Amino acid sequence: MRELRGEAVAPEVEPEIRLGIPAYFPEEYIPDANQRLYFYKSLASLRTPMELEELKQEIKDRFGPTPSVVEHLFLVMDLRRLLKDFLVQQISVSEGRVLLFFHPESPVKVEKLVELIKKQKNKFRLAADGRLSFTPQHQEWEAIIAEVIQLLHTIRETAPQPQLGFEPTQSL
Repeated sequence: MRELRGEAVAPEVEPEIRLGIPAYFPEEYIPDANQRLYFYKSLASLRTPMELEELKQEIKDRFGPTPSVVEHLFLVMDLRRLLKDFLVQQISVSEGRVLLFFHPESPVKVEKLVELIKKQKNKFRLAADGRLSFTPQHQEWEAIIAEVIQLLHTIRETAPQPQLGFEPTQSL
């Protein structure tokens, strides 16, 4: 509809997440394959932290306390939602470094990114292909996710920050 009115439409990206985190609905937790598929699709369509909380509650009400791999799935899907907002095409961890590949139209402000790299040369690197890499403070994935979220908000172009659905409870 916005295209028909001649308005700019932000591109959609489907982030590729390669963090090596076990995150899924086990058959023992949700035995019916159709129900598992339904909840995967529901998680994939989430747009707000409130929607995630409602879905988490529905799943807990229907199937009981969530196993750790399901909690991991909730965290990864919340990260995915945020990566979509920032137009991050890929996130991965390799050799102790986190790599982020941004879409060219990402709301990341280049000046903020350059300033960050100048201040912390030993931590951040920007490759010629546009991939930002950094060494996280901790190697535990929950801490990595929290650090990625903080980084994205630091380098965002616009002033308002979206609400986060993920708040780390502890550093492992």
